[in-house]
Amino acid sequence: MTELNTLAKRHESAHVVVQVDARPGEAAPGYENEDVERLLASLPGASNVTTNARVPATTIGFADVDTWFIRGDSSDMGFTEQLVHGRWLDDADDAVVTSSFMTRNDIELGDVLTVQWEGRSTTVTVVGAIVGSANQVVYADWDTMDRLGVDSGQFDAGMRYEVRLDPGTTTEEYVAAVTEADPNLYAESMDQTSSYTVTIIGLSTALTIMLGASAALGVFNTVVLNTRERRRDLGMLKSIGMTPRQVVTMTVSSMTTLGVLGGVIGLCLGVLAHRLIVPVAAAAARSRFRRHSWTHGTHRR
Repeated sequence: MTELNTLAKRHESAHVVVQVDARPGEAAPGYENEDVERLLASLPGASNVTTNARVPATTIGFADVDTWFIRGDSSDMGFTEQLVHGRWLDDADDAVVTSSFMTRNDIELGDVLTVQWEGRSTTVTVVGAIVGSANQVVYADWDTMDRLGVDSGQFDAGMRYEVRLDPGTTTEEYVAAVTEADPNLYAESMDQTSSYTVTIIGLSTALTIMLGASAALGVFNTVVLNTRERRRDLGMLKSIGMTPRQVVTMTVSSMTTLGVLGGVIGLCLGVLAHRLIVPVAAAAARSRFRRHSWTHGTHRR
């Protein structure tokens, strides 16, 4: 589950997110997003910068849908690793949706969506679906937003600049460089420990300790009962010369054999249960994911 969360948050690809700092009660400074993008790309350690605009556009026929327009080369920002169907954005007529949106609305690849903004509308074709979050989200190209006549300057608070760093550059170094370059820009690492991750790890740890303690008590009980049942046999063996150490070795060996067999059977059943239960849990959450081992880059922070 934590691997899936990391995949959905794109921690391993988009390392820093930058926003224009709009303090409570104050209007966000007027910035041209192209200027911010160029500034971030010019700072040491920046490998790639994309601009993501969250616009309250309407997807006709669907409710509670977030619309994000992306400018720049987003192919290495972790979206392609999230794909469960189709491909990532390639031109202005494309749209990629979250698996939650696809599942809830019975959307298929090739379906046409109509996006509307203040009386103007345009159509996009669904070319892919990503793991994403639990929200219903439609991703489209920046040119699609231009076709709608959206003034991106009025969405400073909803503008995200995602930065991929060069190997060897830490997020702390880049965040400090952004703050020094422009105090009105707020930068933070995308690799944040969320409450979701803490909860999952905490519950898993507690459950593991409880199951481990129960298993240890079960093994101890089995050994004690087995030894008590064989006390006559052990007494006879000791009477003909078996040493206490040999008795212990024989008992431990027999229990080890049972432990190995139980462990192998338990591992097989655990893997089988994982393969059966996780897809069912994803379906219950109205989400989908690709059946493969998620591999991450070495760009850890």
